[in-house]
Amino acid sequence: MELPDVITRQVLLIFQNMFATAVEKADRLQTSFNDDDLISSVSLSQDNLKILLRFGFPRHLLAPLLQKLYGPVLGKHETTFEDAVCEIANIVCNGVKKHLNENGFAFLMNIPKIEHDFKSRFEKGSDDHLQLEFILQSDRFSVDMITFYKKDVLLNEAYS
Repeated sequence: MELPDVITRQVLLIFQNMFATAVEKADRLQTSFNDDDLISSVSLSQDNLKILLRFGFPRHLLAPLLQKLYGPVLGKHETTFEDAVCEIANIVCNGVKKHLNENGFAFLMNIPKIEHDFKSRFEKGSDDHLQLEFILQSDRFSVDMITFYKKDVLLNEAYS
């Protein structure tokens, strides 16, 4: 199974299991984000290879799901939004890591974090970029996979 398929399968399962709702993979890309969107990133690394997975969610997409799950007070709390986005990233990345490591790799994964200085879906110095988008009702969210292959890891900004 290719990585886009692994990511897609994980995303579909999470939304079904966590929120009891179905999402679908978008046929074409059209997402752009604003300052109110929630972005989480997780990196997998092995030797001189780094994979950065970045998850972007419009806040209004998550609000009804979280309020249904946690109630009207806790479901509106900023910490709840950030925890949910990081948990989705964690589950998807664990699935990607498991798939890669079962196929001969030995990736280590860092803890998901919220990105506050998100500027672009692309990353300086990256060697490969995969963009996936998903649709929940009429709203979209994205998962980007950005890969860095570097011989001199210490000089690469992505590793600092």
